[in-house]
Amino acid sequence: MRIRPMAVSALLVAWIAPAAAFAQQASPNCPPGGWFCEESAPPSTTSAPPPALPPPTVTPPPSAPPTAPPATTVIIPGSKNPPPVVIYQQAPPPPPPVYVLRPPPTRAALPPPPPPPRQHWRRWGLNLRLQGVMMDNKQSQISSMGGAGIALRARPVPHFALDFGLDAIGGRDYLGNSRSEVPFTINAMVYANPRNIVQFYMLGGLGWSSARVEYDYSPSPMTGASTVEYPYRVEHYSYFGGQLGAGLEIRLSQPISLNIDLIGFIRGRTDSAAKDHPEFTDAQGRTTNSSGGGLFRAGLTFYW
Repeated sequence: MRIRPMAVSALLVAWIAPAAAFAQQASPNCPPGGWFCEESAPPSTTSAPPPALPPPTVTPPPSAPPTAPPATTVIIPGSKNPPPVVIYQQAPPPPPPVYVLRPPPTRAALPPPPPPPRQHWRRWGLNLRLQGVMMDNKQSQISSMGGAGIALRARPVPHFALDFGLDAIGGRDYLGNSRSEVPFTINAMVYANPRNIVQFYMLGGLGWSSARVEYDYSPSPMTGASTVEYPYRVEHYSYFGGQLGAGLEIRLSQPISLNIDLIGFIRGRTDSAAKDHPEFTDAQGRTTNSSGGGLFRAGLTFYW
């Protein structure tokens, strides 16, 4: 069954009218016929007005955040052949460094080099020498003596040697007489620097000598007559004395060296006729059997 609109309206009016009349009777503060009435408070017994209320705080509504424009979607129709798919692969990380710990090289303790071979010390030597006799300035104008010699040299240690020598010397002696001598000497030699090539040494020792002297008392050209009964006379003398000197030994090689030395000697006669027939007499008649001089020697020594 269909309800018409007019009938519905009539029913609503009939329902609302009694309700409005009831509301007007219930509120004494509403004028008659008023739809909306506010309830009024009963009059206050005090005469003081109520305090004024602060004005309400008006809070503006929060602004809405800006909205981004809507994204535009572009649809591209697909092609027949899709693009190639590119796959990016990250390169593998480099391998971690490998540290090889090597032990420090061990130094092999090398044995010390062997000592140099010890040179064989040559303890024996044979000396061959030439020599000349040195005299003072009062000698005769024809005085001159020289000779040669040989010596056996024993050198047990580098700093010391013993020299056993035999020499032959001849010529005109200090007074101009013809003289020949054969001296035998024993000398001790002390070397200062035996390890050097040039070695300095000092020597000293004892000596014995045998001499033959020819005296010529023939007539002189000035006087024309001899002053003695026998113009020619030969004498034999014996001597004992000592010598002292110094020299150099120059090593030419291991077995050969050159010797140069200077020696001074002093001696006296030891034969039986020394007391009765002295050898020297000066202008004042004084006699003596002592004599001295110097020797300059040079020679080669061969060691073994």
